[in-house]
Amino acid sequence: MLGQQNDLNNNKSYEKNENKKELSSNRNKNKLDNKNAFTNKIMKDPTVNTSFLKDKERDKKIELKKKELRELYYKLENEQKEKVIDITYSYYDGSGHRRKISVKQKNTIGQFINKCVDNLKNEFIQLRSASCETLMFVKEDVILPNYITFYELIKNKAQGKTGPLFSFDAVENLSGITDIRKEKTDTHAGKLVEKKWYEKNKHIFPASKWEIYKPLKTYTTSYTDLFNKFI
Repeated sequence: MLGQQNDLNNNKSYEKNENKKELSSNRNKNKLDNKNAFTNKIMKDPTVNTSFLKDKERDKKIELKKKELRELYYKLENEQKEKVIDITYSYYDGSGHRRKISVKQKNTIGQFINKCVDNLKNEFIQLRSASCETLMFVKEDVILPNYITFYELIKNKAQGKTGPLFSFDAVENLSGITDIRKEKTDTHAGKLVEKKWYEKNKHIFPASKWEIYKPLKTYTTSYTDLFNKFI
C-alpha cells in the first residue's frame, strides 16, 4: 500500500515537472513568435525609395562607373587634342602675306607662332630672330594670349569681335549683303603681327580695333550694336 502511494506521488511529481516544461516551452515559443512578428513589422517596405540610404555595394559600383567615365572622357579628349588642323593666317606688316600651316589642336598660340616663324624667316629677314615673345596673333580683332590652346578655343566655341575664334579657314561674305539682325559667321585669316609694329600703329585702323582676348567677355560686332539701338 505504501509502495503504491509512493508511485502515485512520483507520477504526480513527474506530471507536474512535465507541465512546467511544457509551460516554459510554450512561453519561449510565444516569445519567439512575438519577436518574429515584431521583426516582420519593422522590415523595410519594398515600395519606399531608399536610394538616399548608404549602400556600400551600390556606392562602390557608382564610383567604379564614374572612374570608367572619367577615363573615357580623358581618352577622347586626348584623341581630339592630337587631331591636326589647317590654319590660314597672314603675316601682317601693313600689308598681308597669306600663308597656311598645320598644327595640332593641343598646340598653344605661342607654339603656333614659333612654327610660323620657322616657315617665314627665310623669306622675311626681320623675322629671323623673332619668336612668340616678339610677335602676336590677332584673330577676329582679338589678340590671343600665347598660353591658350587651339583645343580650348574649339571646345569653348570662342567668339571674337568679327567672327568665331574656333574656325581657321578664311570664309568671308563676298556678296556685299549683310543681315544686321544676325551675328556675323564669316571667319577671317588671323594676323601674325610684330609687337613693335602694333605699338607704333595701334592708333590707326585696323590695329585701333584690336583688343586683348578675355574668355568671359561676350564680343559683339558693330552690326549687332547698331541693330540693338533700333529694337
